Amino acid sequence: RDDKVKKLFISLLRAGDFIMQRPLLRGQLAFCEVHVLVNDEFHQLEALYPEFKFHFFPRLSMQKLMNQPHSSLLKPLAVLRETIKALQNENFTEIINLTHNRLSAFVMDQVEAPLKRGLQFSKDHFLPLENDWQKYFNETFSQNLRSDAHYLTVLAKSLNLPVPRLFAPEDRSQKRIVYLQIF
Repeated sequence: RDDKVKKLFISLLRAGDFIMQRPLLRGQLAFCEVHVLVNDEFHQLEALYPEFKFHFFPRLSMQKLMNQPHSSLLKPLAVLRETIKALQNENFTEIINLTHNRLSAFVMDQVEAPLKRGLQFSKDHFLPLENDWQKYFNETFSQNLRSDAHYLTVLAKSLNLPVPRLFAPEDRSQKRIVYLQIF
């Protein structure tokens, strides 16, 4: 078994969500090898962000298989099992669920790791939320409510990860700092 610290971040929504989450992941690069699970229609992220090791969840592939008239209904399940097995073979030290939905919780439940953070599912039910920030994150962003804090700040605090410096408050009384958000 490899002793290198390897973290898997699950980001199974849109490419824009991953781009928003990127500063949180970059902050981890100094400590570990960062792997990211995104949907298979976002292969272009691999070329844009070579600092991360990408894995692709076969969402689009499974949808296509389910819609093919001569394909077995069990084929998508086999594809899903292959994906889970490949993730399992990576021997992740930690898995972090950035997505906080039923699918990402199920995927995290299927892959073994000594430490897991974020919304979790175990066998047949969701596990209790780990802290008040997770409750706030789920209540606010799942219902598209207005948040008094930035999405990335709430996400970082809900997962007990450092808030990226880009968003950390600092004394600006003697300086004029301008932050630009570049994608």
